[in-house]
Amino acid sequence: MEIDPHQADALAHVAAVEGLGGQLVVEESTVPVVDAETDAENQLLMLEDALVDALDSFKMSSSANAITEMKAILEMVGYIKQEAVYGRVNEGIALPTMLEVAQSDLNISRRCAALSFFQMIFKESTLVRDNSYLRDKLLSYWVRASVGCLVEGSFSKQNSESAVASKGVLTANAAIRPVMRSIAASIDAADDDGALRLFRPCMDMISGVFKQLLNSSDYNNFNMQGEDALRASCIKFLETVVLCFSSKGPVAVGRRREEKTDDFSLDDLPTGHPIITRDVLESIGDNALSTLRGLVEIGGQLKVENFADFVPIGDQEDADLSTRELIRTIRPAALAFLEVDVARRKREDEDPDAKIERKGLEVIFHLSQKSYAITLNAIAIVATQRPPCFKEAAAALARRAMDPPKESSSSEEGLSKAAAKGISSQLRASCLTLLRNSLSVASNSFEILLRALKQAGMSVQAEKALKVAKQQAALKTASRKVRNRAAVFYEWEQSEQERTNKRQRETDESLAKMRAAKVARGLGSGIQLPVNMVDACELVLLNLQHLPKARPQPQKTKKEREVNLDYIIDAVLSNGASLLRDESRWYDRNGGEAWSLEIGDGVKFSINEKAFSGGSGQENYFQPQCKQASADAFSRIISCKTSRRNGNDQALTNFKNQLSARLAWTLKGVEPPKQQPQLNAAYTLAMESVRNSDLLEIGRKNELQRMVKDFPLAASCLVLEYADQITEEDEAAILAKQMLYEAYMNENTRGDNSEEYALDVFMSCICYINKRANLKPTDLDLKKKASSVTRALSQTLTSIPRVSKSALSLISSLCDIDAIYTAVAELGKGTISSSAAAHAATTAAEKRATIALLALRDCAFHFSDKDTQQAAVDCAVGIATGRFLSPSNIQDKALKLAMNVLYAKSSTLAEMVIVSATSELERVTQYAIRNYEKVKTANEVAKEKDGGDEKNRDALVPHSLEEKEVMENMKPAAMLYMALCVRQPDMIKTLMLCSGRSRADVLSKTVRGDMSKMARAAATAHGAANIALKVADMTSEEKEVTLLLAFLDNLSPKSGPLPNQSLIDACFQIQSDKLSLEGTEDPRFIIPVVSALPRSALVKQLPSFISASDRVYKASLVRMSERLSRQATTFRNDDLSEGEDESSASLTGMTLCEQLVFLHRLDFASVSLPQKRYLDAIQICLEMDNLFTDRVILSALEYVSQQFLQGEKLPLAYMRTIIQTVSRHETLHAWICSELLPRLLEGRVYEDRRQWEGWMRCARMLESTSAVSSITAINMLPEEQYRRYRSKYPEK
Repeated sequence: MEIDPHQADALAHVAAVEGLGGQLVVEESTVPVVDAETDAENQLLMLEDALVDALDSFKMSSSANAITEMKAILEMVGYIKQEAVYGRVNEGIALPTMLEVAQSDLNISRRCAALSFFQMIFKESTLVRDNSYLRDKLLSYWVRASVGCLVEGSFSKQNSESAVASKGVLTANAAIRPVMRSIAASIDAADDDGALRLFRPCMDMISGVFKQLLNSSDYNNFNMQGEDALRASCIKFLETVVLCFSSKGPVAVGRRREEKTDDFSLDDLPTGHPIITRDVLESIGDNALSTLRGLVEIGGQLKVENFADFVPIGDQEDADLSTRELIRTIRPAALAFLEVDVARRKREDEDPDAKIERKGLEVIFHLSQKSYAITLNAIAIVATQRPPCFKEAAAALARRAMDPPKESSSSEEGLSKAAAKGISSQLRASCLTLLRNSLSVASNSFEILLRALKQAGMSVQAEKALKVAKQQAALKTASRKVRNRAAVFYEWEQSEQERTNKRQRETDESLAKMRAAKVARGLGSGIQLPVNMVDACELVLLNLQHLPKARPQPQKTKKEREVNLDYIIDAVLSNGASLLRDESRWYDRNGGEAWSLEIGDGVKFSINEKAFSGGSGQENYFQPQCKQASADAFSRIISCKTSRRNGNDQALTNFKNQLSARLAWTLKGVEPPKQQPQLNAAYTLAMESVRNSDLLEIGRKNELQRMVKDFPLAASCLVLEYADQITEEDEAAILAKQMLYEAYMNENTRGDNSEEYALDVFMSCICYINKRANLKPTDLDLKKKASSVTRALSQTLTSIPRVSKSALSLISSLCDIDAIYTAVAELGKGTISSSAAAHAATTAAEKRATIALLALRDCAFHFSDKDTQQAAVDCAVGIATGRFLSPSNIQDKALKLAMNVLYAKSSTLAEMVIVSATSELERVTQYAIRNYEKVKTANEVAKEKDGGDEKNRDALVPHSLEEKEVMENMKPAAMLYMALCVRQPDMIKTLMLCSGRSRADVLSKTVRGDMSKMARAAATAHGAANIALKVADMTSEEKEVTLLLAFLDNLSPKSGPLPNQSLIDACFQIQSDKLSLEGTEDPRFIIPVVSALPRSALVKQLPSFISASDRVYKASLVRMSERLSRQATTFRNDDLSEGEDESSASLTGMTLCEQLVFLHRLDFASVSLPQKRYLDAIQICLEMDNLFTDRVILSALEYVSQQFLQGEKLPLAYMRTIIQTVSRHETLHAWICSELLPRLLEGRVYEDRRQWEGWMRCARMLESTSAVSSITAINMLPEEQYRRYRSKYPEK
């Protein structure tokens, strides 16, 4: 590379500033170094000027010269070795400028070159690699530059944006491992804030890459090379995420895995950080693996639905916002595939080779041949490098190999015939490679791989590969002799400098032979300690021939043992056991003195008689000694502490847990030793948890207590993590999972349901700890422990084959957090700090309850067993309906879980939700029937206290405290069922049948009170008219008709647009279909739509309303005027053209004024209405003084009087109404005296005898009043009428 003199001078300045001396050779040119005595500050300023010029040249460079200019800058700043110079030059100038170019430059070449700059300087600068602070700063710039290139909308052209995004993804792929190693180093150095500063941008970077992958589509961009390259790089990045955020799994005892210096896995992440935890990262890795499996099996990405609406990442409550956003991005893609995979697995019971039903799947994009090949390579790499992921990855490849892409030019997956053949060939090759791997045997994955290859016609190759895999797996656990016979050479540790030359191998073999010879001679050439269990066994077998035929008799006088180096070493290694001289403890290290050995035809051991105490028999003595020995040995295994820093210790920990679990379930009746406080505390906790479990039935509780007593060690290990004295919580948590795994794996051997009992004990302990935390909100340690045990609930449950109903019920009890509200209410009355502590405790309890809901969700989706799924759904629905105690906010979350997740995402679970909801409705129905008498008595007592007045009592409001309590208990179940009725209207029939049962009046009242929400939602979903007719067809009995009327009433809202004509026609159709026993039409069915009927039609319907009961009549009056409240005092007139019928008028509804007017004008005789009922109808209106106010009555009376002056005859009940108004409305006295009575005289009211009698009676009532008087109107009477009036009513 040619460097101009200006840049060469800058390189010389670097050397001068750093005091290198001599000459700095820059490729072809040699530049003399500036004199060392020159001022360093001036040299640094010159370097900065040169760097600024170079950066300016880079920012103005063309696309062809961008890389050259960038390398020139790298030569200037990449080899600085002093931290002060690096800070001024790189952190002050170069890195910010390059970051700006990488994030915002519109030239693609310059932007990509700037991205490469950070990667190259990280690779070349030794100062950065050795200084953690500078390394973290550079990595932060690197990650931010990558994030800037992943933001959409930077370029107007799609090709340009895809090219920059592809470079950003590749840069992110190169950065993720160094970033995670740096984060792990910061956590290990207890620099939590430093780790978090780098972790959050890293999560944003990963989220940006996943968004690029999921936002692509086939519709416009599939034929573009840039889009396909971007998709391929995203898939490669997906592989890296899976590798970084997954564990390498256990290592076989006696082996060490080959470690790569540039690799990273969850095993390398230290524990202890509050936010950056292995659980959070493992969740990201699991979702990424599921997405990768989906790409393999589907051949593209399924359409992503928004699965995060329920509770935002409730199962990762400690994750920060960046991590939650990342999980919210990747989880829907994973769940979209898992939903399809669950449907396929359900069909495996009938067809082991069940394939994914691709018809109807909505796919965002399909993979091209290039992207598909990269995807297959990625999942194969994940399988071989991460053994825990081998089984899932192998199954995905095998299933796709059995259902390969179609070989058609018009393939639904967008592949040509040649591409489809190529992908199919690669699938078969990948399956064969994985089958040849020994992990296929260790993980039991060889069956599906073998079946896939046989279907592809590769039976011979598959059998050979499987044979090789089995041989390799067998050799890993074989003896040294077998391995040597197989000519397999193993080393303890492999590195880059692998010893492979022949001379070194011969030397090793010679050393091995020499050691074997020494071992064969016993202790002749010094003690040769065995290095593994195989050597130890060989040593024992070789030395059996040196045992004497008879054991030497012990001396009567024991000599004290000489205190030498061996004595001290034995004491240290045996933890003091060698110092004991108790002959009765025959199982101890020194207990060999209690045994005698006789070698004849066989070997015979016997215990000396003096070893027995009290003359008891050998059998009675032997069993307790065995139990004591077992307990002591078990406690030593449990108390053995191992570090989890490297693979070998991790393998030892796994082996310890496996051994502990197997022994705990084997040693029946062996109690924990007294000298082991942890096991004793755990045993006590297990027993208290079962004893204090209120949700378990008595029989189940007794069975669990018996299980705890029968297997004390197993019960202790199950809850060892939660004991008060435990210190190694991580190891104890792994041990608990291993205990559950062991219980389920050996259930057929024992046959005692211990696996279900173990899970119930485990869950009882979790519930007990949460209960204690709720009762003591100020105990921070208890709150932390409760949060810890609850957080891992979903992961624990989904790691076992199945979950019992009792365990799911115990999970549901975690939502009962009312105790903490009671405790917090007392705590919150104190200081500000106590109030803050109370709020924190409440929030933590609500989070734990939310996690319990998420655990039920995961169980419903994870398990394929229908009984388990139904039990999980029953618990979720039980929480939503209040069967399991929980506060209202948790009930709301459970309701959303049941409706928006379980019902909406799976048809199978939807049916189960319906079954559970129906069961809950039946439960509350029986509850209402049982409390009928209680509520009835309480309502009668409340009625007596109110004076027996029922006029102002709302029929839908509880009338007593007892009725309110019963309605509140039934309301959640009714709400859930009504929500389901909206989605499946046929369920309304069941709702009405239950609500209409005898003595279930409170349930009917509850349903009618919440009917408005169901009616409006059903009308929106199915149409008001259709749903009205459908519900009407479901009703038959009178109580069901009551609910139908409530439903129709809520279909027509009291505000908003008027009911449409289809709903009006539907109501009239229902009225004609639902005739009474006498064959008459029931006016109740049209009351909901009277506000939309023409006024002329309402006038015709008035007699039917009046003939009905008072309640129906009042309801009709209210509904007719409900939309005309502003015109209540107005009588509207229609301007009808000549010959136009009144029915064609546009007036709808009837104002209150019009109701009174038309009631008075009604010809009751012509409609066969009794006069008494007619007069009572008007009387009812006057009694409804809250509706028919004095202004309404004034306007109606005035309108009739004005019509009277125009020649219209006064209605029969007019003067009667005026007299009643005088009695009820004192405010109208003045108007009646001054205007109404004179106006009636003006219209010659005295010519009608009945009206004249009413006028005189009204005038007499007002004549003697003190405030106003009718004397003026009386004096206006003609002489003849005045004389008649005075003859009947003389002056006072």
